[in-house]
Amino acid sequence: KLSALVKSIITMKKRAEQIYDMKKLLVMWTEDQIQKSTPLILLMVQTKARSVFNTLKESFSDLMTQHAYS
Repeated sequence: KLSALVKSIITMKKRAEQIYDMKKLLVMWTEDQIQKSTPLILLMVQTKARSVFNTLKESFSDLMTQHAYS
């Protein structure tokens, strides 16, 4: 039971970090688009957010797999 609790806490902490990273990357991208005078269209922002999320999700999955075998 303790092992499951520890894994759960680690997973929650990593997800919180992942959300923070996603927000930070989206803000950087948004600011870059504004500096380039590129209009921020909802669909474009959603697509970028999905792309960033999937990239972070993949790296998170890799990290958790490595953690499980160590």
